[in-house]
Amino acid sequence: MERHYIPESTLGVAGVVDQVIDGDEVLITRDGTAVAQVVKLAESKPSVEMRIGSLEWLIAQSAGMTPLKTSSVELLRQVYEEND
Repeated sequence: MERHYIPESTLGVAGVVDQVIDGDEVLITRDGTAVAQVVKLAESKPSVEMRIGSLEWLIAQSAGMTPLKTSSVELLRQVYEEND
């Protein structure tokens, strides 16, 4: 784990970020005391089950609806005209 004293890290934040992107953890210290740790964020992607569940929910919600005879473009035009 890399250690940085605060004045050093304020001048080289981009370097600290580059180290974190590369997988390093960076410890920020002030007067010899650790005050912060910079780590790479975990990537969060919705799971396949969550996406399938959302799709199934959407299909169920729209099952009883009658299709619109107006296009989405026309609906947006109407909304903008009402706001003028």
